[in-house]
Amino acid sequence: MKPTNIPNISQKFVASLFRAALWLRYKTVISGKELMSSPQPKLFLPNHQSLVDPVIIVTKILQYQKVSSAVSENYFENRLFRAILNWIEAIPVTDLERRGNRDTDVLKKMVDGTIKALLLGKNALIYPSGQLSSQEQEKIGNKQGVYRIIPLVPDDAIIVGIRVRGLWGSSWSRAATGKTPDFMRVFRRGVWFLIKHGIFFAPRRKVFLEMIDITKETKEKAATLDRWAFNRYLEDFFNESAG
Repeated sequence: MKPTNIPNISQKFVASLFRAALWLRYKTVISGKELMSSPQPKLFLPNHQSLVDPVIIVTKILQYQKVSSAVSENYFENRLFRAILNWIEAIPVTDLERRGNRDTDVLKKMVDGTIKALLLGKNALIYPSGQLSSQEQEKIGNKQGVYRIIPLVPDDAIIVGIRVRGLWGSSWSRAATGKTPDFMRVFRRGVWFLIKHGIFFAPRRKVFLEMIDITKETKEKAATLDRWAFNRYLEDFFNESAG
């Protein structure tokens, strides 16, 4: 393993604090966890059910290795969030919900940032859908990011698909209103929920993270399919066994 992938003491400590806080509300079950500690640089590709799933995934990976996650640039506008995101070496990308799909730089920034991390032997995490899901089943549509990235992934890197289950319908998802929840408002409600239930006695939502090495198939699909067909392949992967 390259030294750049080893979390430092402060990163491990802060990640453990986040995991402890998340434990109060979520019971996370992980399959394929050995992939998080494999020595090769990794590109993690999860589906995106809620605002909290990146926090759960990244803090779990930080138990083993560093990971640079693509994060909407609007979170960097908050000083506290910016400090945390810079600390985990997050990759800022344009918020397409706020600016639309015509930002000509967003794709280049995401592709360049992701490939740079992998070439340095680091791990990267990006969401193929590029946004929070508006339904339980993942829809990627005509998004270009992952389709452009896969052919550039270094030969020594592996691609890990992550099926996320259990967070659709939570207050962090779009299930209730169809809109992206306000992060701080939901956070405050969550804190009050824990207090009302005695913190350690609050009900815990079960979350499943299924990690699978999809390197070979994903590279083959990207080389032989057009963008729409490739995205349907990813949708089928994420939605397998989904409700």
